[in-house]
Amino acid sequence: MAQSKKSKSKKKVAPLDERIHDFLSSQKTKNISAAIFFILSVAFLVSYISFLNTWQEDQSVLDMSIFSYLFNTDIKCRMP
Repeated sequence: MAQSKKSKSKKKVAPLDERIHDFLSSQKTKNISAAIFFILSVAFLVSYISFLNTWQEDQSVLDMSIFSYLFNTDIKCRMP
């Protein structure tokens, strides 16, 4: 049996800007970026709500000078 040679056809590569546009306009990319933005917005919401509960303690630390903050041994990390 004779072996037939496979014709090696070169694939045309699309220009870079067209590939980027195709990547950014795909539904999968839109869904992933929406999920990331949603998770970030939930994290920011939790941090803002937490800040509303503890702003007095945070403000007392911010009122200190950097030198007294760095070398003050009375400041303790309080975990809820």
